Amino acid sequence: MTFSVDELMQIQELPENLRTEHCYNDIQHAMMVVLFRYGLSALRGNRMKVANRVIDNISVYLLIHFLNEEEGMAYKTRVGLLERDSLIEHSENHIQFLDFWHKNVFQPHKNGDASREQTIEGLGGFYNILINHIDKEDRHDYGTGAVAIEQTRIELARIAQANMPMSPYMAGAFQAVKSMDATIAGGLDKQQLNPRALNPVGPLDLIPDVGRILKGSVGSLRDRFAERLGGQKSSADTGARLYIQ
Repeated sequence: MTFSVDELMQIQELPENLRTEHCYNDIQHAMMVVLFRYGLSALRGNRMKVANRVIDNISVYLLIHFLNEEEGMAYKTRVGLLERDSLIEHSENHIQFLDFWHKNVFQPHKNGDASREQTIEGLGGFYNILINHIDKEDRHDYGTGAVAIEQTRIELARIAQANMPMSPYMAGAFQAVKSMDATIAGGLDKQQLNPRALNPVGPLDLIPDVGRILKGSVGSLRDRFAERLGGQKSSADTGARLYIQ
């Protein structure tokens, strides 16, 4: 499905058919609906200060959201609720989406290389990618058709225990972004971020013995965060299995 910018701006809340009944993911998706609508509206109205702030907040939210998803999926893989291949594929999708965000929205906008109309087009294009990802991948991998509600509640409790930032307004959000994507972190206007986001990440209790999810020099977002902030050196080992026996 592909929506025009006008149609995207009419979406007021997360549509029923895109809800997974997975608490923090649905909340994060709903917040991104708000941010994308505000961003498109600000660009359309030539309110560039607002647009700049929204694009920065979307950038932080995307990285935080993808990280939270990957940690939750790592948990599900560990307890046998999700196949390793699904975690790998989902994590690869996140890298590809961020490549699109860099190329078509964040960097052209920050560098002044894109017109307002081009930024609107890029933002709308990415919003469509995100909607399709929620519909085809998120609902398949952790929606109610894939995981029982009680199992999801246990996962939510374990991810809360991990103590990762879960929004751009929580302590450690900026440090987490910097650990995963130094280019985005370097392009953010820190004065526009919530002051609490600039506080350091608290003590972490990540899912243990995950190893490296994506091989190669880049790694998944979870790989980068776990290695640089979580002290999980196995996340940097390209030869590691997903779970060490």
